[in-house]
Amino acid sequence: MEADFHSLSKIQSQMELLMKEVGLSMKPLQDTMTRHEHSLVFRSTVKQK
Repeated sequence: MEADFHSLSKIQSQMELLMKEVGLSMKPLQDTMTRHEHSLVFRSTVKQK
């Protein structure tokens, strides 16, 4: 059980590193997407009022 847990945490940390790398390369894209979403949300909330 402990060995399984250890390997799981190892895999998890590797996944986190991978996600971090992917996140860094995707950050500019994410930023533009977030900005776009914010403007969309802003527009829709303004419409609702």
